[in-house]
Amino acid sequence: MSRASRSVKALLLLAAIAATLFVVVGPGIAQDEELGDVFPYPQGVQEEARCMDCHTAAIGEPVIPVLSVNVPEEVEAGKPFPVQVTVLETWKTKRLMELQKVYGGVDLSQAPNLAFPSETPPSILDLGGQDTVEVPGTGTSVSEQAFEIGLGATEVSIVVLPTTQGVGASDLSVWVTNPNGQLCFGECPGEESEPGDLDEAENVVKLTPEALARAGIGQWKIYVNADFSPQPGALFTQQVGYNAHVEVYYNASAAPQQLVAGPEKLLAGEPYTFTINLTASNTKGPQTLLLGSVFDMYYKHDSNNQDLGSFQVVTTAQVLVGDKFVGGQGILPIDVGGTSMGAQMKAYSEVVGFASSFLLIPALVMGGTFGKGTVTFFNRVLGGARRRVLWHNTMSYWLLGLSLIHMVLFLIEPRYRWDVGMIWGGLSLACMIGLAVTGALQKTLVKRWGFGTWRFVHFGLGILVVGTVLLHMGLDGVHFEDVREWMSGA
Repeated sequence: MSRASRSVKALLLLAAIAATLFVVVGPGIAQDEELGDVFPYPQGVQEEARCMDCHTAAIGEPVIPVLSVNVPEEVEAGKPFPVQVTVLETWKTKRLMELQKVYGGVDLSQAPNLAFPSETPPSILDLGGQDTVEVPGTGTSVSEQAFEIGLGATEVSIVVLPTTQGVGASDLSVWVTNPNGQLCFGECPGEESEPGDLDEAENVVKLTPEALARAGIGQWKIYVNADFSPQPGALFTQQVGYNAHVEVYYNASAAPQQLVAGPEKLLAGEPYTFTINLTASNTKGPQTLLLGSVFDMYYKHDSNNQDLGSFQVVTTAQVLVGDKFVGGQGILPIDVGGTSMGAQMKAYSEVVGFASSFLLIPALVMGGTFGKGTVTFFNRVLGGARRRVLWHNTMSYWLLGLSLIHMVLFLIEPRYRWDVGMIWGGLSLACMIGLAVTGALQKTLVKRWGFGTWRFVHFGLGILVVGTVLLHMGLDGVHFEDVREWMSGA
C-alpha cells in the first residue's frame, strides 16, 4: 500500500470521526443556555401564537430575533457605567413580520455588586369620588376611577376611605382591574380575586410584584361600591363620598430587574438599542448580568391567518468590578448593515451548502453513474479515463469537505436550531463519507467483495446521497419554504 493511499485513508478516518463527534456533541457548541423567562411581560402574555414553533421546527429558520449586547469588560468600583441591549429581527419575510411593544431589560440577580443608580420616586394619588346608594336598591351603583401604573412598578397600595359622615370603611367594597380588563384584584363582584392582593380588608387593595408583572402596565381602574343601610326598612337615596389613596412604588424593595420601554413597533431588519445605566459598588470581583428583550411578535400569513405571541430573548455577560474602565465587550455585535454575526455565519453556511450541492451531479457524472455514454464522452474530453477518475475524486473530496464545513458552521451558529436538518443532512453526510471510503479503498474492497458488489455499494451510496440531499434541501432549507407551503396547501 502506497504512502499516498495510507494518507488518504487516515484523512477519511479522521473525517468520519469528526463528523460523528459533531453529530453527538455538536449541539452544545456555542448554543445559548436555555434560560427560560427571566423578565415579566409588562403588557401581559399574548398566547395566540400557533405557528412560531412550527416554522422553527419545520424550516430551521428561527423567527425569534437575535440579541446583541455591549458590556464593558471591567468597570471602576463605585462608579456608574452603561450597558447596551440591541434587538434585531433578521427573518427574511420583512413585509409580514414585526415586533410590537418592545422592551429591553437587565437582571442583576446574579450580580450582587451592581445596582441601578436610583429608584424612581413613588407615584402618590388621591382620587376623590362619590357613589350613589339607594335603599332599597333596584340595582348596583358602582363608582369608577382611573389611575396609571408605569414601567418598573413593584408594589401598589390602594386605600379607600369614606368622606361622608355615618359611613364606615367597612361599608365600602373596592376592586381594581388591569388595563385590558381581564384580571381583577380585591372584592371583585361575582368572582374570586386574582392571587396577588395582600390585604383582606374590603376597602384596601395591595398588589405584589408578581401580580403587577402578570397584569401589566398602563391605565388601571378602581371600582368603589358603597353598600349599607343605617336601619331596617329605611327608604332613601344618598351620595357617599370617598377618597382613594393610591401609592405606586418603583423598585421599592431594590428589585434586581429593570425594563426600559422601546418602540411600539419594530419591523424586521430594523435594530433598536436600549441603553441602561448601572452603578458598581465598592466591592470588587466578577459579576454576571442577564440582559434581554421582551416583545410581542406579530406575523401575518394572510388576511385570515395571523399570529400574535409574547416572547423574550435573554443572554448572559460578564463584567469585572475593578480599578479601571475597560470598554465594550460586544456579544453578537450588530454591524451597520443590520445583520448579526449569527446571521452572517448562517448565510456563509447556506452558501457553502449550495456550493457542495452544485458539485454533486458533476462528481457523479465523472464517476460513471449515468452510464457508458457519459464515461466515453468525458474520457475523450478530459484526455483519458485516468484524468476523468481524477476529476471525479477531486470533486468528491471537495463535496465532502464543503458538506462538513456546512454542518460545522450551522452547529456553531448561535441562532440555529441544531436538530433541524440533522436527520436528512446527517444521512446525506454519512452516505458521502461512505462514498469516499469505498472510493479510496476501491482496490482492497474489490479484492474482498468482487467488482460487482463493490460497484453496487458505491453506486447505491451515490443514489442515496442524491436522494437525501434533495430531501435535506426541500424539507429543511429555508429557501424552499414557499414550495413547502404550496405543497401543503397553506
